[in-house]
Amino acid sequence: MVCLVCLKAGGETLCDSCRHRLVPAGRKRLPGGLPVRSGFVHDGPARVLVHRLKYQGIVQAAGPLAERMAELLEGDRGTLVPVRRAVFRTWKYGVDPALELTHALAAITGLARAEVLLRPLWAAGHAGVGRAGRTSIRFRARPVPLGPLILVDDVLTTGATLSAARAAVGDSAISGMTATSAGRVVA
Repeated sequence: MVCLVCLKAGGETLCDSCRHRLVPAGRKRLPGGLPVRSGFVHDGPARVLVHRLKYQGIVQAAGPLAERMAELLEGDRGTLVPVRRAVFRTWKYGVDPALELTHALAAITGLARAEVLLRPLWAAGHAGVGRAGRTSIRFRARPVPLGPLILVDDVLTTGATLSAARAAVGDSAISGMTATSAGRVVA
């Protein structure tokens, strides 16, 4: 086994050194009131793990990220809803990070998952783009399952993607809606 961050040989997906450098991010409330629990600050080893998943298609990176996300969801009940990547970006990189994180979270927590959000065919990339340069994302939604929903995303930067997902689901599900992300950019 090789550490997914530093690539040193060892017996775990993360070596002790890289695991100890992960910085918990905690909770944040987005404008509009959506509570988000993020696993790690999107820096150092956490950023490398997210990039291994998001841009290199290494789905094993979802495991350690989802472990922390599951700790933050401890005791929560609800349906996990992946905030899916645009179809073109999934094709380009060969992976949908939110979907992989949702699968890993469901395996750890036993929570149900549902494909509620219809992803766009194309969306402009936001990595490295400031708030002013971002374009709005538009999702459409399928019928929403009963009970609380937990939106699952890879990285929380400005909150625009999660806010767009929340808006697509509609007012009927908002009362019990929360969100989780693997990483959070701290400015």
